[in-house]
Amino acid sequence: MNNASYNRTRWLTLIGTIITQFALGSVYTWSLFNSALSQKLDEPISQVAFSFGLLSLGLAISSSVAGKLQERFGVRKVTMAAGVLLGVG
Repeated sequence: MNNASYNRTRWLTLIGTIITQFALGSVYTWSLFNSALSQKLDEPISQVAFSFGLLSLGLAISSSVAGKLQERFGVRKVTMAAGVLLGVG
């Protein structure tokens, strides 16, 4: 691998990692919407916060599964598949 190709790969990896971290971190903005959702749905905040708990549980489980899938298929394929699933969701 020549130096230019190596540098390009390094930058693409960095950009991809930053985008992935933003996507993973976006789930934690949920708390900003608790009060508004509680009012809109006319439900107590505890009910709205429960959905965040389910979301967190799903993130933990899917992260564990993704780790096993990465061992089998590689990071790039698993990350791309996760991005597609996130977009479809």
